[in-house]
Amino acid sequence: MYMGILGNLFDFNGDGDLDIFEQATEFAFLDKMLQSANEEKSTEDVLDSEDYDSYHDF
Repeated sequence: MYMGILGNLFDFNGDGDLDIFEQATEFAFLDKMLQSANEEKSTEDVLDSEDYDSYHDF
């Protein structure tokens, strides 16, 4: 019985085991969440950098 990182959240057919489609869906979901987190972090890095302030007069 394979349980994913998020438990059986993606066990769509309710058999208690994640098949290949359910595993791929879980992986895609986690990948999207990590990409979003990295994009937010890089946006914060740009806004916090000194170079950004030099382009704008506040």
